[in-house]
Amino acid sequence: FRFSLDDSVLNLDVTGSTIDAQADIGTGLDLNASNTSTYSFNVLNNPTIQSRGGAAVNLTSFDGGHLEGRVNNNPNIQVLGGAGIPVRLVAQETSSMVVEINGNTVSNVNGTEDTAIDVQSRFQTARVDATITNNNVTVESTGVADINLISGSSTAGESNITCGDVANNTAHGNAAARAFRIRVSDLSNTNRLFLEGFVE
Repeated sequence: FRFSLDDSVLNLDVTGSTIDAQADIGTGLDLNASNTSTYSFNVLNNPTIQSRGGAAVNLTSFDGGHLEGRVNNNPNIQVLGGAGIPVRLVAQETSSMVVEINGNTVSNVNGTEDTAIDVQSRFQTARVDATITNNNVTVESTGVADINLISGSSTAGESNITCGDVANNTAHGNAAARAFRIRVSDLSNTNRLFLEGFVE
């Protein structure tokens, strides 16, 4: 767990590590930027990132914080059981986030959450820019989607932006689950979701 606060600048590299909840309950990696802080990270080439009852890779920004980095080439990101999303990105309030998710194997077949890679901007004017490419993604059979992008949370006064560059993934879409889902959750037609290669 690493949290940047106030106007701090934090840099973190996690490489070559085995992060495994085993039989215990816990999140794998939890990286958070808050207040007006800036957080840069690289999560690269880790053999195992596993959680149970929480996200395997949880990336969040709050207030006016900025989070930026990569989750690349990790061959085993998964939730072993219970609630938790393998790769979860949430920006809220006036914060922003830029994240690349590339070349990973991501599984939520043993968890109870609906998605495997989940991206959302919510509350006030938050923005997420996510590049999701070359991943192998599997969600549990009663889930909603392997890859899920959302702008907004149906909260009054929101004006959020989610941008996605989603390409060359193997998303299995087991049973009821879709391979790819996008959603604008909006009360006032002020939230926006943009996809690379698409036009309004």
